[in-house]
Amino acid sequence: IFSGIPIGQLRAGILPKVPALSERDKRRRPEFATNEEFYLNGHGFGPPGGHIIAAFLPRFSGLRALCLPYQALGSEGAELVTSAAAMYPSPLEFVMLSRNDVSSDAVQRIRKVLPHLDGYHLRLNSVGG
Repeated sequence: IFSGIPIGQLRAGILPKVPALSERDKRRRPEFATNEEFYLNGHGFGPPGGHIIAAFLPRFSGLRALCLPYQALGSEGAELVTSAAAMYPSPLEFVMLSRNDVSSDAVQRIRKVLPHLDGYHLRLNSVGG
């Protein structure tokens, strides 16, 4: 089990359940079907979890959004995940890595890896930001 998700489910490419967006969130971000978004919030799995997400990301067909706020990914984990996202067969439309203590240098590198995403569609914060 990884962050409450059976590893077999990840191996099979079955996305975890996405909670319904609040009215506030609907104004702040795009909404996707549950089979189009990989969403995990607040598990704090750190850089090792970034390795796991990066390894399983290619298994999810039809993925359009990746949301991993409050995971303590740090710069290393965030760069691993976004590098894997950049190699996804079709470009992701939304990536949220808010509150993961990503350095400003890593934020710049990530923006170069995912240049098709603007500030609304690529949510990052630098350390102290």
